[in-house]
Amino acid sequence: MNRRDLIAARRFGVAAFATAALTAALTTTTTTSISAARAATVVASWDFNQVGGIIRDQQFGESDLTLNGAWSSVAGNGNDPSAIHFEASPASATTTVADGQRFNPGDAAFALTVVFRATQDVTSGSPNIAQHGSFNDPGQIKVQLAPGGKAGCRIKGDRAAFLFYHPTANVNDNQWHTITCARNGNNLFVTLDGSTFSPVGKENPGAIVVSNEPFRFAQKLNGLAPDQFFGDIGFASYSQ
Repeated sequence: MNRRDLIAARRFGVAAFATAALTAALTTTTTTSISAARAATVVASWDFNQVGGIIRDQQFGESDLTLNGAWSSVAGNGNDPSAIHFEASPASATTTVADGQRFNPGDAAFALTVVFRATQDVTSGSPNIAQHGSFNDPGQIKVQLAPGGKAGCRIKGDRAAFLFYHPTANVNDNQWHTITCARNGNNLFVTLDGSTFSPVGKENPGAIVVSNEPFRFAQKLNGLAPDQFFGDIGFASYSQ
């Protein structure tokens, strides 16, 4: 999504932004032609401002994020006044385990959108921007970076797991970017700053269910894993 869409989200509400993110990701692609997606239901969204270490879920208030580790409030992007900067400690923003089932799309269409800024060059590993489920769980939806500055998705279901990156941009530039990882039917997509890529041969991961895992930003689980995201997050939404 581009900056115009982000500004529209602030003016007309987060639901409009999340719906636009899912529609764009599921109806525009460089490799595949598909029919228009149904209207998105925003399950949760977070405008990364915080009060007392809590980031409120703007939709239904059922999935607030708790900030842990070394983090700080920073200025956001354009009309988005707020963001959170994550430092190595590890630092994370995490929902409760009890609400994990809200983020299980099964076989349905979904979209995970994050507005982020990488403030440290990615030279190794695969820093986690956002994820529901871990690598060995039965399902996973994940936004991550790769060495060289690529941004992409890992989507795992009960049939297969696929890791794919947007091919055309380097996000190691200390600038704001918007990424959406999405699935519609048998097709997977990654949209970066309005440009959508659908990987050939990675079409159907099957049903995605991670019922016992929270939603996390920056760091996974509770450990000192080396794949933490260092940088800023200004907005995120999950729709299905």
